Amino acid sequence: MLPVLRPHAVRDLRAALMELAGWLADHPEHRGFLLLLDNRLSAQRLEEEASSAGKALKPAVYERLRILELPEHDSLRAALREAGLSEEEVNGLDQALPGNFTKKSATRSPRPAAQDLVFEHLVNAYLLGTGPMTTKSIGAATGLTYPTVADALDKLGRSIQRHSDRRVELKHFPRQEWSRFVSAYERGQFCRKFTVATELARTPESLLKRLRKLALPETAIGGIHAAHHYDPEFDLVGYSRLDICVSGKLLDQSKELARQIDPALEPAPFSTANPALVIWPVHRAEPLFQHDPQADTRWADPVTCLLALHDARLEAQTEELIKAFEQGRTRHTARA
Repeated sequence: MLPVLRPHAVRDLRAALMELAGWLADHPEHRGFLLLLDNRLSAQRLEEEASSAGKALKPAVYERLRILELPEHDSLRAALREAGLSEEEVNGLDQALPGNFTKKSATRSPRPAAQDLVFEHLVNAYLLGTGPMTTKSIGAATGLTYPTVADALDKLGRSIQRHSDRRVELKHFPRQEWSRFVSAYERGQFCRKFTVATELARTPESLLKRLRKLALPETAIGGIHAAHHYDPEFDLVGYSRLDICVSGKLLDQSKELARQIDPALEPAPFSTANPALVIWPVHRAEPLFQHDPQADTRWADPVTCLLALHDARLEAQTEELIKAFEQGRTRHTARA
C-alpha cells in the first residue's frame, strides 16, 4: 500500500499513520509506505512522530511500515529502491501513484529543523541586542510550540542565560553551535541559486534595481549588501551576486520570483560557485526584516546575512561582521 499525503500539520501525519497501520494489521503479507509530498513538517518532527508510532504499534505492524519524504517526483524510484524494494515492486508502485502526483506539486522549499529555527532567532536577538525573551515569545516568532522551544533551549545548555523572570538569551556568540548550524544549512541546501548565460551576465546592482521595482513586502536584501547596510565599512567591490530573502506567500515561489526579476535567470545546482542570484527562504513566523524608511528597503536579518557570506566563502568577512555586531559598530533599524 502506498498512500500519498501532503501533511500541513502533525494531526494529518498521525491520522495517515494510523490508517496505514490498520490496513497493515489486516494484510500481514504486505508492506506499507506513507509517501509525504510537499511536506511542511520539520525533519525533527517527523522523527518524533515515527518514534511515537513505533512505541504505539505492534512490532509486526511497525516493521512493515515506512515513511518516505519526496521533494521531487524524479526521486521516487531511487527512494523506493533505497527502502529495499525490488525493481518489480518499484515499477508497480510507480505506476500505481495517483495521476496528480507530478513534479509541479513538489515545489515547497525544505524547512529547517525546529532546533535551528530557535537557534537562529536567539542569535539574531543577540546580534541585534534586543535583550532577553520569554519562551512564549520565541514560539510566536518561530511558529513553534512551547514544548518544542523549551526542548531546543535545553539542548543549548550553558550557552543560554536564564533570568529570574524566566526570560532567556544567549550569554555569548556560541561558536561551536554556530558551526553545527551552518553545516545543517549546507546539508539542507535551503537556498535556491540562479545563473545567467555568460553573454547575458548581470551585475548585482542591475538585479537589485529590478527587485526594487517589484516592491514586494515579502522580500529583503541579504548577503554582502545587507552586511554593508549593517556595517558601512564593508567593501562591496568584487561581489558578483545578489542574495535576497523571501517569506510568506513567496516561500515556495523562488523560480517565479527569479523570472520576475529577470527572465534570463535559470535555476542552478546548489554547488554552483558563482550564481547571479541566491534566494533564501525564511520560515520563521517573524522574518525579522529590518526596514530602512529612507531607502524604502528591507534588509535581511543578521543570521541569514551571515549564512550568505559563508555560502559565498567569505569567511573573513563573516567574522568581521560578527565582531562588528558584538562591538556595537553596526547600525540597527526598526523591525519591519
